[in-house]
Amino acid sequence: MTAELEQYKSNGFFVAKGLLDQQCVDKVRDSIAKTFLDQLRQIFVDVEGMALFDAMQALHQCDLERYKKTAGAVWRKLDIYQLLHDPRITGFLFDKFGWRDIFVPGGQVAHIMAHELKIPEGYFGLGVHQDFPSVQGSLDGVVVWLPLVRVDRDNFPLELIPGSHKRGLLATVDSGSALWELRPEQYREADFIPCLLYTSRRG
Repeated sequence: MTAELEQYKSNGFFVAKGLLDQQCVDKVRDSIAKTFLDQLRQIFVDVEGMALFDAMQALHQCDLERYKKTAGAVWRKLDIYQLLHDPRITGFLFDKFGWRDIFVPGGQVAHIMAHELKIPEGYFGLGVHQDFPSVQGSLDGVVVWLPLVRVDRDNFPLELIPGSHKRGLLATVDSGSALWELRPEQYREADFIPCLLYTSRRG
């Protein structure tokens, strides 16, 4: 068993730093920026010198409904699909995990997390949950997360509880709009760690 697979089995996740190069991530960011800039041009906003986040904020402020529709369509971009299906990702699963027979669930998900881009009374991340109920994949499946911006402790990192997968499917709330959320007695807030700051206990 490789060290990568051993850590994945032990913790329930593995951070593959440097797997993709910055250039391919920048290409996707530029593609998303073009989408938002094109929408601003449609409503005659001067976009000279605007970067991605500037364009998103401008559209959010000028036309919230147009922003919501644009943000909701981003996951369908071919550039995002190609990034999430990059051969280096499947190559990693082949080489380090030894997986050969891989099933891929349909569709990508693009999460936009910024205080400046909150939708009034709208979605802003999920509560404490397990991914299986949402994707209905295999119980030993892998979910790939790719940050398009630098993520630190104060910038909405993905937070996980190492080893929690060994407990199987945990009890969720019974009703309401949060059916995937775990019951509070199933976890302790102190057990969560920010994934991108994670370092092995063995150094």
